[in-house]
Amino acid sequence: MRSALSCLPLVFLLACSDDAAKPAPACEQGDAVSCSCGAGKRGEATCDADGEPGRCVCLDEAKGDDEATPTDDGEADEDQDTKPTGTRDAGNKPIRVDAGGGTTGTLDAGKVASTEAGATSSTPAPRGDKTCLAGTSADYNAMGPYQVKTKPLDLGGSLGPYTVFYPTMLESDCLHPIVGWGNGTGVTGSDVYAHFFRHAASWGLVVIAAHNENAGSQPFIAGGLDYLLKENGTAGSEFFGKLSTRAGTAGHSQGGFAAVTAASHANVEAVVSVQGGGSPPAKVAFVCETGVEDFVRTQCTASYTSAKGPAFLADHTSADHINTPTTLGARTPAGQEYIRIFTSWFRCYLADDATACALYQGGKAAPLCSMGDWATCDGKNL
Repeated sequence: MRSALSCLPLVFLLACSDDAAKPAPACEQGDAVSCSCGAGKRGEATCDADGEPGRCVCLDEAKGDDEATPTDDGEADEDQDTKPTGTRDAGNKPIRVDAGGGTTGTLDAGKVASTEAGATSSTPAPRGDKTCLAGTSADYNAMGPYQVKTKPLDLGGSLGPYTVFYPTMLESDCLHPIVGWGNGTGVTGSDVYAHFFRHAASWGLVVIAAHNENAGSQPFIAGGLDYLLKENGTAGSEFFGKLSTRAGTAGHSQGGFAAVTAASHANVEAVVSVQGGGSPPAKVAFVCETGVEDFVRTQCTASYTSAKGPAFLADHTSADHINTPTTLGARTPAGQEYIRIFTSWFRCYLADDATACALYQGGKAAPLCSMGDWATCDGKNL
């Protein structure tokens, strides 16, 4: 069935938990500290905003009674929990945890690695105030400090081909956030929007772009995220232990609506909807990019208005629906602003980059609002 999303045409574009757990002494917010779970068992707790350790999670609990077991094809059973293998400090750095059998990967604090079915835990970890990724910038309009490479792949079945854009040298001591992308209607491949992906990857993000032209017809965006999450836990993968489980979604037009739908994936903490819309979950930080000549401007604005979580509306005076977000408009003033937002929003909400976050503080007086020619530039709940 062809959903309403596909009516936006672009076709002319090519814790063993236990009340007796004994937390460690006071510490700094975001630190992972050792704690005792009783009976001589060792655990870890993450310090809260009051400088006190939170719930002590025993390492045996992290493994769990229902540890994922390989099926005949070597993949984890989707109905079982995936074993957490580490935590993240306030700067997004991996903290290795021996969960019995040695270090096998990393995991963000407060999150459980997703299975292919998208099964995850709980609320996103709180946003910190510093990043371990290289580089900071006053505007994020220039390319970042990382060299970029691409990886074409085919996930088969209904998902098909994707391209991954990522730093050539992945950090060994800093987890790289992941972003899934969905195309506008009628756009196939990754070339039309590659300027977004390359720019973000140069700032340390890993973007997986679905090639399909009907992003809302299948879970293409979530499927891409689940591939990266699985690779992050697969020994021998170049992504093994290098990726954050903090995820974002993004897309243009139909893909922008699909990005909001995919935000229900439990690992997603931020969304960039490029001339799309929908009803973003309160758990995510949502930004919608639109313009005076964008024919879904009303939907984008309504999505911002209805957002219950952190949200920002970037409505440019010269942005249209076809040229601005594609390679045709990548070098125009509006196109450059779109790229700046795409990268800095994810750097803020997925990588704890305080410099990027500062661009959005102040509502209509936010620094970002003075950097472009905006018809409307405003934020809330930030």
